[in-house]
Amino acid sequence: ASAMSTGQSRLTTSTPMAALSPHGHQKPQLRNGMAKRGIEETRTSAAAVSSSSEAAEEPAAKRAKLNDNGDVYFEISEKRRVTVRTHNSKVLVDVREFYDQDGVKKPGKKGIALTAEQWAMIRDFQDEIDDAIAKL
Repeated sequence: ASAMSTGQSRLTTSTPMAALSPHGHQKPQLRNGMAKRGIEETRTSAAAVSSSSEAAEEPAAKRAKLNDNGDVYFEISEKRRVTVRTHNSKVLVDVREFYDQDGVKKPGKKGIALTAEQWAMIRDFQDEIDDAIAKL
């Protein structure tokens, strides 16, 4: 499976075929294990999304938010979040349960932190995973 970074667009006429995954996503341009665009652009994009009028029309669970560390996160349920963060200079997609302590949400032990490459593999398998779910 090929790697791709989050937030990439589907096939366009200006994208060379060699730069695409089997599902038409652009492959990431990696440097030292991190996407060239970096986390700062992701944070900027998330801030723009959360302030746009289109985001206000979306359900609250779909809107990007920033945590106290400045990391982008998405609430997927009352107790679960997907957070895009860095650790030891690696970009991670962290799917984790949170618990409430004195009115403050804290990350729990239950969860998984995927590298950008692992997240890209899951995205590449999206159609196959959807098919397997539909067969259950």
